[in-house]
Amino acid sequence: PGRATARGILAAPLAGGRLCFAGEACHSSLAATLGGAWETGEAAAAHAIRSLRDKEPQPLTPALAWRYAAPATDAPPLTGTTDER
Repeated sequence: PGRATARGILAAPLAGGRLCFAGEACHSSLAATLGGAWETGEAAAAHAIRSLRDKEPQPLTPALAWRYAAPATDAPPLTGTTDER
């Protein structure tokens, strides 16, 4: 109880969206798991790529939400696999 709020605070980007955190402790439902670390890492990496491409960084999306959004480019997935685990 009460840890979901702390995870949200820990995962919140800083410096106008230019500094993001990832790791199992940042995941809202997969804390203390490799899957949680992996998914938040992918989400933070996707956010960093979008921020470098765009003039203004966009808000960090929740873990995995970016996978289901319309792709901004025809680039392959970051993982190079279609495995959604």
